[in-house]
Amino acid sequence: MGWADIALARVIKPKTRYVEALVLFIGLVTLAHFAFVASDAEIRPALLYALVPFLLWAAFRFGVTGVSSSIVIVSFLAILSAVHGRGPFTGNTPEHNVLSLQLFLLVAGSSFMALAALVEEYQTAEESIRQREKLLKTFVKKVPAGVAMLDHDMRYLQVSDRWCSDYGVEASQVLGRSHYELFPEIPERWKEMHRRALAGETLRADEDRWDRPGATTWVQWEIRPWTAANGSLGGILIFAEDITRRKQMEDAVADVSRKLIQSQEQERSRIGRELHDDINQRLAMLAIELQRLQDDPSETQSTVQGLRKQVEEISNDVQALSHELHSSKLEYLGVVAGIRSWCNEFGEHHGINVTFTADVGGPILGHRRYVVPRAARSASQRGQA
Repeated sequence: MGWADIALARVIKPKTRYVEALVLFIGLVTLAHFAFVASDAEIRPALLYALVPFLLWAAFRFGVTGVSSSIVIVSFLAILSAVHGRGPFTGNTPEHNVLSLQLFLLVAGSSFMALAALVEEYQTAEESIRQREKLLKTFVKKVPAGVAMLDHDMRYLQVSDRWCSDYGVEASQVLGRSHYELFPEIPERWKEMHRRALAGETLRADEDRWDRPGATTWVQWEIRPWTAANGSLGGILIFAEDITRRKQMEDAVADVSRKLIQSQEQERSRIGRELHDDINQRLAMLAIELQRLQDDPSETQSTVQGLRKQVEEISNDVQALSHELHSSKLEYLGVVAGIRSWCNEFGEHHGINVTFTADVGGPILGHRRYVVPRAARSASQRGQA
């Protein structure tokens, strides 16, 4: 049944394996022949012990199939020799000879079969562990993330392609090397995390700063232990993602937000100054003129015309100030058209010639609506953006 199972499995074995089996069985047949068939009475007991190394060889190298085949050979030759009155199982009564032969075959067969079964069970467990680790290594290799698989001594067993890409290394140069040899600048706090993970903890950080020689790197990482098929802790898995560019973009956005807030504060200060130093002062002068008109109404016509002109000027200035705070042209016509309109209005208001040129391509030059965040509108409309 064992040989049939091997044949049906269609597993291609190395030629050396078949040569080894042939040598084993030839040696066993030869030794069994001398022990049972061709031995004389003086050396019969000693030759029986010579079979033990061959049976151990069969148990450790070929398992149950090897031992059962060896026992069949030994049994055949032992029975053949006893039938012909030769070998160690002769010389007494037939009943005693048969009992001795049966006891020998029973003890030898059961002992070495049990040993072979234990060896096969151990080999099966070892193969299961190897298959599991192989599967885990395959997963680590192909996963589209930065992953490293390390043993209990922090030596690389497998790394993903993304890991190699992030840290500029080759897998062939990494496997078998120590993690601390590859990255000697690893901070001590990370080494402590590794020790805790090797003790069974799972740790993670959404962002962590790594000061490397000549550069600062931001990393999002997770460390978790991995276990072998037999339940023992084999090492750790490190999941790491380089988030340096994301951090730079977040810092850039924060810097833009800070500058926008500063721009808003400056704009508020400017508007406050204009209201206090210009509009408010002119309104105060207008109130004084109205008071004079009330006290001396003799020049009503000329004074009223002057006052009306002052009111129109103040109204135009307040309207211009309000227009700077929120321009519908900027919102509905787009940035370029809005700035062009603002330049024209500014030139007309102050009596100067303003030329505006936009070197911008794409749909922004058309009449497509382009909504600018409110925090940036005032700066854009003043030509400061």
